[in-house]
Amino acid sequence: FRASDQILKFSGFTAVYEEGKDEEEEERSSPLPDLKEGEALDSQGLTQSQHFTQPPARYSEASLIRALEEKGIGRPSTYAPTISTILNRYYVVKEGKALRPTPLGEVVTGLMKDKFEDIVDPTFTAQMEEKLDEVEEGRIPWKKVLRGFYDGFEKRIETALEGDRQPIEAEVTEEICAECGRNLVVKSGRFG
Repeated sequence: FRASDQILKFSGFTAVYEEGKDEEEEERSSPLPDLKEGEALDSQGLTQSQHFTQPPARYSEASLIRALEEKGIGRPSTYAPTISTILNRYYVVKEGKALRPTPLGEVVTGLMKDKFEDIVDPTFTAQMEEKLDEVEEGRIPWKKVLRGFYDGFEKRIETALEGDRQPIEAEVTEEICAECGRNLVVKSGRFG
């Protein structure tokens, strides 16, 4: 069983101002019965209800930019090109205002998380931007920053390319091919 109630411990500003309250003070009564520990619960009046959790809402362009800002990723000048890139490369598609990941986007994200975990970490991007700011201000040489990034990175790319690749499932259509007689298939390729 689950029950919830609220008790006001300190009225704060509401002692002076309560929006939408009538002049007459209404005496507050708890919808829950006063129970003592170990006391039997009367099951009359209880109702069963089932609640399903909802997945978080998909990002829209605006909420994605807000999330990037909160995590310190990118700059205002890079937000629009970032969104254009993920749309143009077909990693996500727009459904109304929401951005929905495509099978290609899910495979690429899985590969990046598996092979380049430190690079897709939001803290990496924020730290790299701090280093680039230091380069701009002349505090550290740019070659040192690049060398620190690329040491070992080339081997990791080769290892990632040699590994098993996840196929992107093709969408089988009802149309029949005039040449071979089989169902036509819609596949994602490099250019769409």
